[in-house]
Amino acid sequence: MKKLDNLKTVHKLIVIAAIFLAGQVVGTIFSTWGLSELIQRTEKLCRVNLLPVKELGELKAINYRMVVEIAFHIQAYESATVTKVEKEIAAIDQKVDDLSSQYVSIIVNDRERKMFEQYTENLRKFREVREKVLKLSRLYSKDGATEVRMKELVPVRQAMMEDLQALIKENEQQAQENFQGSQVLTEKLTGGLIAIVVLMSLLGMVTAWVVATRITKNVTDVLGAAKKLADGDLTARSG
Repeated sequence: MKKLDNLKTVHKLIVIAAIFLAGQVVGTIFSTWGLSELIQRTEKLCRVNLLPVKELGELKAINYRMVVEIAFHIQAYESATVTKVEKEIAAIDQKVDDLSSQYVSIIVNDRERKMFEQYTENLRKFREVREKVLKLSRLYSKDGATEVRMKELVPVRQAMMEDLQALIKENEQQAQENFQGSQVLTEKLTGGLIAIVVLMSLLGMVTAWVVATRITKNVTDVLGAAKKLADGDLTARSG
């Protein structure tokens, strides 16, 4: 307190301003950090969960296209049509491989990795059986191709679709968990920011009150000394 009393009035006012400025700086830093955390969580939600759901949906759609192309192959008797369908199938295979490679890079846990490995194993089986179907179709054994497709290819394809659906649910669950985590973080950041503002405001008001009290005391002392001097007391001093 003595050090505060010994400061000049302008210095005391600077102390008050410095405390309020410090509060603003702390609040700004805290807000910036919180905003950065929320942005990172939002980016993670999009990159790790929403993007995979989109890619998995595309894989499902492509698998439906594959089924259609195989049916066209079985129904085709002209060599030109068969060649065209096989080119479409090859293009679909390439698209599936590209999407699968993209998905592998954003897998986040072992559970999801095992589920995707199960899908790729069923995809491998699907392509093996599909080749049997197409081979029979090329030899114009259409009934044989249809029989193999129904008995062997359809069950494998169904397993693939179930694998993809399970992966979609896994990513939706992860997205829900990340969203809830973001909500908790937002609540904590909001509470922390309010606490900082309240604390710094109280500190500023207390400091302002103390400084104002000291300034008022000094002025009162000077006025008292001046009154005593006016009354003829030459020994009077302020402070």
